[in-house]
Amino acid sequence: MYTPAERLGQAVVVMVGLVFAITVGSFILRGGSGDAGLGATPTPGASPTAKPPDVKFTQDTCCIQTARAMRATWESSQTVVKAAFQLTPDPGFPCATTLDPSGAKGALSCQGLLRGATDYVATLSLTVGRDTFRYDQRFKTMGDKLTDVKWFTEFENPTALRSSSTSM
Repeated sequence: MYTPAERLGQAVVVMVGLVFAITVGSFILRGGSGDAGLGATPTPGASPTAKPPDVKFTQDTCCIQTARAMRATWESSQTVVKAAFQLTPDPGFPCATTLDPSGAKGALSCQGLLRGATDYVATLSLTVGRDTFRYDQRFKTMGDKLTDVKWFTEFENPTALRSSSTSM
C-alpha cells in the first residue's frame, strides 16, 4: 500500500509527463514552426508556382463610366471551378456572378440600380484548381444630371423646351 503522500507524488509525475508529451506531440505534428500558436490554421492562398488566368472584362459601356444597371461579362484563359463576386461599396441589394458550365466565362450582375456618380470596385474571385485569384474592376456610374454637355433634353430642362417652342 502507498501512503497519501506517495500517491500525490505519483500523480504529479504522471501530470508532468502528460504535459510534456502533449507539448512535444503538438510541436512535431504541426511541423515545428515556432511562430504559429497552437491550433493555428494557415490561410489558403495561391501556390507560388500557379500562374493566374488571364481575365477579360466586357461591360456594355466604357470602363471609366458605366450605366447604373450593373451587367458585365468575363472570360478566363483557364477553366474556373468556382467564382465569387463582391461589389464595394455595398449597394444594399444582391449582386452575384454566374459561371458557365464550360468554366471559361461568366457574368457579373446586380438586382437593382446602383447609386449615381459613385466609384465602385467589383472584385471577382476565381478558383482554379486549388488556388484562388482576385481581380478588381474599377468603374464609376453615371451621375443623375448631365454635366459638361452642350445639348440638353426635355428631361434635363423642360422649361427651355417650352420657351423655345412658344417663341416660334
